[in-house]
Amino acid sequence: MLSVASPTPTLATVKKGGKLLKKEAVFAKAAPATVLIVIPGQGKGSIGSGVIIDASGLILTNAHVVESSTDKVQVFLYNPKERTLASSIGEYVRTHTPLVGKIVKSDALLDLALVQLPTKESSYPTIELGDIDSLQIGQDVVAIGNPLGLTWTFTTGTVSALRNDRIQTDTPLNHGNSGGPLLDLHARLVGINTSIRRDSQGPVFGFAIPVTQAARFLQRFRGHSVPTDSDGPPALPLTKNPMPLLAIVVRQDLERLRKLNKERPNRQAESAVQGALAEVEHLSDRILSEDLTVGQLIPRFLIQLGLISQHNRGARDAAEQPVQQQVEKAVEHLKQIADAAR
Repeated sequence: MLSVASPTPTLATVKKGGKLLKKEAVFAKAAPATVLIVIPGQGKGSIGSGVIIDASGLILTNAHVVESSTDKVQVFLYNPKERTLASSIGEYVRTHTPLVGKIVKSDALLDLALVQLPTKESSYPTIELGDIDSLQIGQDVVAIGNPLGLTWTFTTGTVSALRNDRIQTDTPLNHGNSGGPLLDLHARLVGINTSIRRDSQGPVFGFAIPVTQAARFLQRFRGHSVPTDSDGPPALPLTKNPMPLLAIVVRQDLERLRKLNKERPNRQAESAVQGALAEVEHLSDRILSEDLTVGQLIPRFLIQLGLISQHNRGARDAAEQPVQQQVEKAVEHLKQIADAAR
């Protein structure tokens, strides 16, 4: 079991209104709470960004930023006294000393992770959560991160669209921005930069996970133990509102199925299962937004699990049995949830 120290930000801490800041003031306020994450490895290793959301040194970032590390990462903090920075990541890393951050939680499906910095006497700088409800298409936003290893790069743009699960922006983003903050002009966090979409002939758009999703992720693990990836079924208390529990269970089942599916030697079966998993992931996102009831979700989820099972039987490969066993466990979990919801 894992636990995350409290306090951590919650939706209740999100503030509205306030005076707009000049962009240089936004950077000055938010850069100290934006970090460079480095995972050494063969070649150049991997890099990303993160944002400190608690004075104890709790960092929010993307799960894919830390996925190549099993436990710890190198974290570099911004030094406002440095007016100029190195021109390459190699030069920067050679001339600066990192802190060692411990990965305390990672959710591959949400693409969010928490990294805890070492305890120190003084508080770490933090970024305040923004007001996602007032975010509008055309609104100015900025990003801070480490694109292509260019540390603490500040880029500006606008909100291009508000999607179901992402904020679309034309703010320039590149590899290394992942996990870093998308900010409004109050210097408040409105999203976690996570991906880009590039067309060979068209513009590049960036996408950020809305702060509301990040806040739910934090709340889920605040002040209590977190279920591990053990194979045993979770305890499901009888409750009139099992939605939060349903979200946790489905996410855990999906994580295990994805991991098993990647180990399959039969690529055709793997591709077919991946499509069913994508649909299940879409349904599980709707659990978090609570626009599906338990009664509506479970039949649809069972259909997708049935398709996965069908693909497995057609594959007849060595990886069939463990995937099939996990499908059966997921079905059993759903039955328990359905019973709890009655």
